[in-house]
Amino acid sequence: MKRYLAAAAATGMVTVLGFGSVASAATVQTGSIVLDNTNVSAPHKIVYNSTTYMPIWYVMRALNALDIQSVWDGHEWQLTAPSSAKVDLSNIHPGMGSTSIYLNGILIQKVSGIVAVDPASGQKTTYMPIWYVMQILNRVGISSNWNGSQWNMESPAVQELANAFTNSQKAPYSQLTGDIHEVLQVQPIISPQTGNTSSSSSTTSTSLPSQTTIDMKVQSQSGMVNNQKAMLVTITPTITPTPGSTSSSGQTSGNGSAALPSIIQEYIQGSQVWINQGQGWQASPQSAALLQQIESQMPGSQINLAALKDIQSTPTASGYTYTAQLNPIAMEALLGPMMQSVASQTAASSNLSPSQMQAILTTILSRMMGSVTIQVQTVSGLPFITAEQSQISIDLPMSQLSSIMGNSTNSTLSKISDVKVNETVSASYTYNDVPLTPPSGLPQN
Repeated sequence: MKRYLAAAAATGMVTVLGFGSVASAATVQTGSIVLDNTNVSAPHKIVYNSTTYMPIWYVMRALNALDIQSVWDGHEWQLTAPSSAKVDLSNIHPGMGSTSIYLNGILIQKVSGIVAVDPASGQKTTYMPIWYVMQILNRVGISSNWNGSQWNMESPAVQELANAFTNSQKAPYSQLTGDIHEVLQVQPIISPQTGNTSSSSSTTSTSLPSQTTIDMKVQSQSGMVNNQKAMLVTITPTITPTPGSTSSSGQTSGNGSAALPSIIQEYIQGSQVWINQGQGWQASPQSAALLQQIESQMPGSQINLAALKDIQSTPTASGYTYTAQLNPIAMEALLGPMMQSVASQTAASSNLSPSQMQAILTTILSRMMGSVTIQVQTVSGLPFITAEQSQISIDLPMSQLSSIMGNSTNSTLSKISDVKVNETVSASYTYNDVPLTPPSGLPQN
């Protein structure tokens, strides 16, 4: 019997292993199956003879979420793709193995599975070599990859979203019209002796409004100027502080601080940046340097997709509508190098060290919660982002920032217990071939 089992393993037949023999002949570790940036399950995987195996029951659950029906009888695995899928049944070479995998009734692959105890359930189950399953998923248009511990799958709809992000970012011409509505709420510290807010104390020389509303109309146009990527952004802001302060642009608020100019413009061409805040165009070398560092460290176009979780898609007449939640952990990991550049460029003007500024930015990002709705439509035969709406909230205890800032905490911030930000952003995009004309009055270098 031992000689037979050894021969069976060598020729690729099914290997039946108890839990103890798995531990000695293979490596059992916890893996994960991720579908459209959402963890589906965390089954134990087996690495045996340099091949990774996953328990079929968990794989079937993931496939069911992709509308792929599957039936397993212990020897044959029947997969049925959804009617909307484009199935590739060309170049079939089943190979050898005791387990047969069928797709829409056609034998696609023979594999050798492993029967072992699933530590999670304590029951024997069949583990399938995931490389072959990944090749079969490719035939149904489902992209997947394995990084050694995590099996990532993308549904065709989410692949369409990823392609739309890429196409939109690479478009030679684009136009944006958007609105930003932001509400900033400041909660002062309550004095335990008097019950009054510390900001009302006679020793307070500077105060902040308890609530400020900021509305911004945004328009931008991008194109090519002198064979360089260029963009012109125009922002029209309105600030409405707490009652008792003035809200119109060009005036001062109730606390004596200057309001924003009526129109703010920024023009970017290649690596140069110019800003116009109502006093004429001025070159901004600091903004240009920051832009270069950000672009050099910005992750690929998939940053938009990787920062989302719980992605849901709904087909429309011309594409898809997507809803998703922001993933602060993924955003922090993706934007870490970029935040380091921002911190190094802005720390000097704030009397903070680069490490302090980076810690502040990281803390703010970790407290961010939000959702997004994205409209994707076909433009010239390709998917593009045509509209977005996001809702973002940040609840930031000032004690966290004070511990980072230390002696740099100013007198006003020391009297604030909590800051809340709620922001709604909506934008629509077009991709018309409209030439971009640089604004007049740009200073020459």
